[in-house]
Amino acid sequence: MMEYSLSYDAYIEYISVTKNNENTSFELAEKKLNRNIILGRLVNEGEMVEKYFYGRLLILVCFNEIIGVHNTYKS
Repeated sequence: MMEYSLSYDAYIEYISVTKNNENTSFELAEKKLNRNIILGRLVNEGEMVEKYFYGRLLILVCFNEIIGVHNTYKS
């Protein structure tokens, strides 16, 4: 099973765009996002930046690092 690292910028995005995660630690956010990627749906495989959807949460992965998190509901 692949484990993805979390960039600091993606962590800041995660705690600001997701509900009830303002006080989530970096390590816990990394675990939650890894779980979301596993359960989510891969939208575009083979490109440099892979996009995963978990509900309305869009998770961007590049070279096994989570580089972005967007809530498509609030966009």
